Amino acid sequence: MLFFQLNVHASQSVTLSWDTSTATNVAGYKIYYGTVSKKYPNVVVVGNTNTVTITGLVQGTTYYFAASSYNSAGMESTLSNEAQYTVPITTATLSSALNTGGQFSFAVTGVTGKVYVVQASTNLVNWVAIQTNTAPFVFVDTNAVHFHQRFYRTYDQALYTVAMTPATLTAATRSAGQFSCQITGAAGQQYIVQASTDLVNWVSIQTNASPFVFVDPNAGSFQQRFYRTLNLPP
Repeated sequence: MLFFQLNVHASQSVTLSWDTSTATNVAGYKIYYGTVSKKYPNVVVVGNTNTVTITGLVQGTTYYFAASSYNSAGMESTLSNEAQYTVPITTATLSSALNTGGQFSFAVTGVTGKVYVVQASTNLVNWVAIQTNTAPFVFVDTNAVHFHQRFYRTYDQALYTVAMTPATLTAATRSAGQFSCQITGAAGQQYIVQASTDLVNWVSIQTNASPFVFVDPNAGSFQQRFYRTLNLPP
């Protein structure tokens, strides 16, 4: 029986499908899954169908799936081949920015009802959480006038709570069209390095365990490029 991932309907669920068994006495199927390959502490019993949607998955986590068929007596087949799926991290979007009267404000949109943390920085290295709210919402920084420059970013609160140790970007160098810097944080903690040209749209370009040296060989292709790190949840 061939088992494979078919489709993804939402960030915290996945829809799976498989080839039905050629046996004539199949009563249904069982889907086994977990976060470690070949170990499946969770099981979902479905009827005689070839598709199911698994919900309640955790963002940033990789899941492994396998299936078996069973007959009316409860006897099961051997497990199918394994499929895997990494749940994407749903980020918020900062838009409709307005700077007036010494205040800076922008709209924060993301998954409706999800709680996001807004952080601010003056140097893109040291960040401080200044507001937590439920998307969508309008963030207002009443202290913006007190800073020569200030940058902003958002975190999913669930991920922010899981991984409180931020990474630090230091010893940066740029030569021959490449940009490199030292990433330090909690030893062994996995961090995602993201890049942006406008501090609004970010793309993940590397994941590694701290400490490590990050090298962007494509830096020379951009007029300007900013970098940040995100904790990869366990």
